[in-house]
Amino acid sequence: MQYFLFTVTNTSWKEHLSTGIAAINNPGHDPTNRQGNAQKQKALCELAGIKKGDILFFYLQQEKKVMGLYEAVSEPFLDTKPLIKKGFINKKFPIRVAFKQKVNFSIHLHMDEVWEIKDKGYFWSLQQQRGDTVGRLACVCLTKQDGEHLIRMFYEKNPVIA
Repeated sequence: MQYFLFTVTNTSWKEHLSTGIAAINNPGHDPTNRQGNAQKQKALCELAGIKKGDILFFYLQQEKKVMGLYEAVSEPFLDTKPLIKKGFINKKFPIRVAFKQKVNFSIHLHMDEVWEIKDKGYFWSLQQQRGDTVGRLACVCLTKQDGEHLIRMFYEKNPVIA
């Protein structure tokens, strides 16, 4: 089992959650972008390792909170159809994976809590500079230790699960 952290916005999160599809953009969709193919390959690599049963977390940028615990229910796939009619997630976000909620945590983690444990040396998956990875990459693979640490943090904040 692996752990992944997706970066989402307030707008995209509503669509992701209602459809059960996480999607990241295809940076190679712009034909004038000379680095488009390399950037597309990099984006594909971000999701390539996801398998059914892997654990997903979502980082909501504007609110700086981490939401979890979600489970991948598909392998990554390409689909250019909009998730919902006139929705935000359209052909520009074709790299996708289906998911379901595994546990409904009513209290989310604030990103400052994650930075705090990182500063103490307990969280290695994020790069050295705050925000350098989170928010720049649409999906980050977490180490097993870091994924399990996030799960423990969720259970500490949510001792009674509804």
